[in-house]
Amino acid sequence: MDFEVNKIIDPLSVDCIIFGFEDAKLKILLIKRSIHPNFGEWALPGGFIKYNESIDDSATRILKERTGIEGIYMEQLKAFGEVKRFPKYRVITIAYYALVKPGDYPIDTTKYASEANGLI
Repeated sequence: MDFEVNKIIDPLSVDCIIFGFEDAKLKILLIKRSIHPNFGEWALPGGFIKYNESIDDSATRILKERTGIEGIYMEQLKAFGEVKRFPKYRVITIAYYALVKPGDYPIDTTKYASEANGLI
């Protein structure tokens, strides 16, 4: 098989669901997308898996690239594979989740996100 190890696996992605619990309220981290598809829309931090990394490592990389957050434990939740859930082609997404104390993890936006809601 001839492929680049850093290349993404197009139809396989990871979404990170980061919950925060503060002031007796459950919050969730969303980013405003600064790339297409869905430019300018709020979304979970997510992205495509690379050939040269495990699914767990992908989740860690993607969360850091999209939000600057690192060093949290995430658990694999579920795979989502609805046929028409992605606008261009079929994508299977593996969701990861974590529960954090919001103030312990400052958020940096990146080229992928123009802003983040900071766990609302």
